Amino acid sequence: MSSRMGRGESPVGLVALAAVGLGVCCGVPLLLAAGATVTVAGIGIRSWALVLAGVSVAALAFTVSRRRTGEHQRAGQESVDAH
Repeated sequence: MSSRMGRGESPVGLVALAAVGLGVCCGVPLLLAAGATVTVAGIGIRSWALVLAGVSVAALAFTVSRRRTGEHQRAGQESVDAH
């Protein structure tokens, strides 16, 4: 009998991959929301350090999001080119 896991994937590796995917998928929007919230709070209390921190967090999340989207687009283009 052939096993579903016979292709070299370990259950631990698949669980780790799923955990990383879930963290990135849910983490990036949360970082964007946190950055926007901190920025608005900083403007409200007139704390430029807080505004700068919020903008930095939002910019980091945006950069990670764009990089991730670019990787998916390149991977999709490579699979189209291969066929």
